[in-house]
Parts: sequence; structure tokens; C-alpha cells
Amino acid sequence: MTNRDAIIILNALPGFGPVKIKKILDEFNEPADLFRGGIPQGLKTLSLSCDEIGIIKRYGEYFDLQAEKELCATNAIATITVIDEEYPDLLANLRQPPPVIYAKGNLSCLLKPAVAVVGSRRASEYGKKTAYKISYETAARGINVVSGLARGIDINAHKGALDADGSTVAVLGSGILNIYPKENAGFAEKISEKGLLISEFTLKSNPTPGNFPRRNRIISALCSRVLIIEASLKSGSLITANFALEEGKDVYAVPGRIDSKLSEGSNQLIRDGAHCVARYDDFIFGMTDIPMHRDKILPDTEGLSPEEKNVMTLLESDELSIEDITVLSGINAADLSAVIFGLQMKKLVKKHPGNIFGKC
Repeated sequence: MTNRDAIIILNALPGFGPVKIKKILDEFNEPADLFRGGIPQGLKTLSLSCDEIGIIKRYGEYFDLQAEKELCATNAIATITVIDEEYPDLLANLRQPPPVIYAKGNLSCLLKPAVAVVGSRRASEYGKKTAYKISYETAARGINVVSGLARGIDINAHKGALDADGSTVAVLGSGILNIYPKENAGFAEKISEKGLLISEFTLKSNPTPGNFPRRNRIISALCSRVLIIEASLKSGSLITANFALEEGKDVYAVPGRIDSKLSEGSNQLIRDGAHCVARYDDFIFGMTDIPMHRDKILPDTEGLSPEEKNVMTLLESDELSIEDITVLSGINAADLSAVIFGLQMKKLVKKHPGNIFGKC
């Protein structure tokens, strides 16, 4: 078992969230030791309960690592852990960084400048049209649109971005193989063809109420500015706005009717100092100044692993499906997804529709 495997297992265990896992990783340089028989003495200093230590000891009862790897390989889903070189700095800088990110689609989306467009699930037709048009105009300028794939504002933001032939990232509150809400599953597949689906939850995780605030912190982290369209006073969109404010990012809001519950939250944001979007240009203005998220992912052919060099050689003369690469490279299917992921993050390989890969 590798340290990456250990983190993926910890991330899947009941009761082990980002805070607890971070404490464990801060204590143990070799988290794989947790699963190699016996329990390291250092666990006692972390104030873990007997039940939690028992869950670690019996991890196989709760999570099948090999089955998860096989599902990732079959569905072209990459995994990246917090100890991987490719892990985005934008997430690493969070107080509670997700230990694992599952990703399906075009990973180069994480390199683009990005904004978030979020709002009510029960949006009015006006709100939906506004989300669509602003996202369309944003994506047409080469800016990535990030949202949460929810009903209402979110799904219309994603649609506007794709219709503009731009890119969009959907951050999920469930597993990538358990899309929520179900009616958006078909559109999620469209997003994965050109944009990107990401989740910190295991592949088949159910959507639970506690998942969505965690999802919202990732939406905020990936963006330089956040736009709220129609949000009640108890809307999860306000959580996203609060995360953005804590990170020193600009928050924008579309004003709404003063007699509408849907607009109470967004109107309050404006009253408290958020930028008021009274015209489409109010949000779009200055977007060309939004910086690229280049982090650790500048194009570089130096220092590639033998497996990465193998794949790059295969792609020299032709674009290939993931199945063809598996056969021609001789790389185990479960390991190949990680190799492809690393090459995408290094901006050396890109994904085309139909699960086809080629050189950038």
C-alpha cells in the first residue's frame, strides 16, 4: 500500500473528514503505516476515539480500494491526493483542503482563470436567464465558469458556458458516479466532454446535507470572483460568498425584488458591500485581468516518469482512446488514469470527446 492509497482510504472512512485527516497527515509522514498492521503510537496523541481507531483497523469493512480504482479506470476518472505534486495550490491553501479530488473530464480547465456563478435552486425564469446570459458572455471571453450542478441558477450557468463553446467546472456534493440531482446526470456527461466534474467524495457517495457546504468552499477556492443570483437568507450560495470574502475575493450580486424571498440574501449582500450587478457589463468588466491558475502546471517535458514518457511516445503520431493506450503502453488500467491525469495537469495531454486523448 502506498501513502496515496492510505489517504484515499482515510477519505472514504465514516467520520473522517478533512480536518481529522489533516491532523493525521501532519502527525504521520508515512500514512500507509496506519494500514500495515498494528496502530502507530502517535494516533493516541490525536485524541481519536476507540471507535475511530477501530474503523482504521477494520478499514476493509468500509471501503474497497481496489474496486474504487477499477471504477476510476473504467470511467476515466482521475484521483489526486493532497500529497501529489499536481494537487492545485488553490485548494492546498484552504484551511480544510480536500484530502482527495476525483476528476472526470478536461483537467486543463483548472489552468484557466475562473469565476463562480451560483444561486437558488428555486430560481425564477428571470434568474435562470440572467445566469445563462452572464455565463455565456463570461465563457465566450475564455473565462472558466464554476458552479455546483444544482437545479436553477447552477445548471443554467453551466449551460450558458458550454453553449458559448467555453469551459465549465461542476463541483459536486455527491460522488461522480452518483450525480445529484438525477435529472442533471445527462448534462453532467456533456460537461465532462469539454469541461470538468470534480468531487472530494468517493465515487458512489450519496448527497448528504453536510456535503454541500464542503462543496461550496471548493467552488470559492477555484475562483477569483463569485456572483450570486437569487439567494434567500438561508441559501447555500451565501456560504460560498462568505468563503470568498474570507479569502479576500470579490463578491458580486444581482439585485432582486424587495418583496421576494429569493432575493433577500443577494440584496443583503449588496447592502453589506458586495458589487451590485445592475447590468451584464458590471460583472464581465475587467475579466481579462483575471490571472491564470498556473501553479505547478507549466508545460514541461523534463522529469517525466517512465510511464509518462511511454504515453507521450504513443501520442506522438496519433490521438488514442484510453483503451488503446492501455493495450499499447502495457500500463495497468487503474494506474494509467493517474498517469494521464499527471500529463493533463502538466498541460502536455488534452482530452477530446469520446474519451480520446492527444498531445496539447
